Amino acid sequence: KNVNENLENFMTVIALNDQRFQAITMIGKEVSGISNSGSEVTGVVSGVSFVEGLPVLHIGEDEVMLSNVNQISTRE
Repeated sequence: KNVNENLENFMTVIALNDQRFQAITMIGKEVSGISNSGSEVTGVVSGVSFVEGLPVLHIGEDEVMLSNVNQISTRE
């Protein structure tokens, strides 16, 4: 592999690890976003799973991809 390919692979790994860290730190926080079924969801993140390396937040019975979150707040 050439240097550019290695650099691109390295940057991809860093980006995925950053997304995983962001998702894990959302556990216990209230978020709003669009669920995988297409509905607007607001609730507390109870857990995180990963689908093909991408983080999915668990909010009640719903699942929201990290990229579909549009608001994050701490619980009061």
